[in-house]
Amino acid sequence: RNPGRRHGVCVSHMQAPPPTTVLRGHRSEVTSVRFAPWADARGQPTLLSGSGDGELRAWSLRTHRSVVTLAAHSGKALIGIHALGGGRIITQGRDGFVRIWDLERSGGGGGGSGHCGGGGGSTPLLEHNASCLSFCQAVPAPSAAPGVAHDGVPPLPPLVALPSEDATEVSLVDLRQQPAAEAARLLPIATRERAGMLMCLHFLGEHDLLAGWEDGTLQRFDLRAPGRAIGCAPLHSEPLLCVDAGPRAKAAVTGAADCHLCVVPLQAAAAAGAAFGEPSRAPIPPTNEGSGSGGIAAVRVRPDGKIAASGGWDRRVRLWQWRRMKPLAILRHHTATVNAVDFSACSSWLASGSADQTVALWEELYSAASGAGGERTNAMRG
Repeated sequence: RNPGRRHGVCVSHMQAPPPTTVLRGHRSEVTSVRFAPWADARGQPTLLSGSGDGELRAWSLRTHRSVVTLAAHSGKALIGIHALGGGRIITQGRDGFVRIWDLERSGGGGGGSGHCGGGGGSTPLLEHNASCLSFCQAVPAPSAAPGVAHDGVPPLPPLVALPSEDATEVSLVDLRQQPAAEAARLLPIATRERAGMLMCLHFLGEHDLLAGWEDGTLQRFDLRAPGRAIGCAPLHSEPLLCVDAGPRAKAAVTGAADCHLCVVPLQAAAAAGAAFGEPSRAPIPPTNEGSGSGGIAAVRVRPDGKIAASGGWDRRVRLWQWRRMKPLAILRHHTATVNAVDFSACSSWLASGSADQTVALWEELYSAASGAGGERTNAMRG
């Protein structure tokens, strides 16, 4: 029996597919990828990517060309992108600045084209000097999510969480005030001598924040009572590099330099000391290449809650069944570290950005129509 290929699913005995397309144009390593909430005239989503030289690009998935090129953080790595809706985005660079841009003025909010190197849309709507040069990405509160707008104008995020100056605490900044003002500081629980540097952040809700630390712990904060973390889960033996949560925030998934993914249940009523359940771990098997290792740089759960994707130092994108974290496939295209992965809001597209200066796109992998059950590809051999 030849199982073949059904509804975009890679079924047993089939090799993991090559990318649907590969986007080239960055002249430095791709450090961030993010699907925007707006689409072109044919309903295709827009993809945003950032690179190590501070360049931001908005890509059309119909033409496979960039519709906006913007020197967002000239000469410094662009480490984070978040879409706010209405053509507005937040970028963060290793120059210490967090900036808000209006891509509609640049031609990229609805399918136009433009190159912004020194005028017009190249001027940010707002910028905040965070005075921190760490690699931890700033994250806006969910109330700034796409679609939340008043009188047709998307709001500025009420709060942005980002590292403090020395990256040992979480700083909450209100960007609606000019100049932007720090609203609160959040302090980690030290499981060893100290928690170390802040490595990653993720909002579960308007007042619920997850933070990953250098000591391998995942900590949870209640912003209604800022101060110390309300829960601490020691998940990894090495720095915790990335975190995401399922669509209903019932569990979080983390990746680290210790070659493991961890899935930890999130308690609904997060009282002090009871914020997390018992974690489970999925090891990343060793690869055949001497230069490869299993460190995980990025992880993302698909919006439909069916699968998760991770990318890491071994140049591979790995797909996992979300509920049980069973390995589904290994996507091998990149020739250098995979720095970022993201799914489109419609769950039809997966994007990965790599130090090889390319963005790879896969369409309809384990599509919602087929259910991403337990089928695996023989590509799991690595």
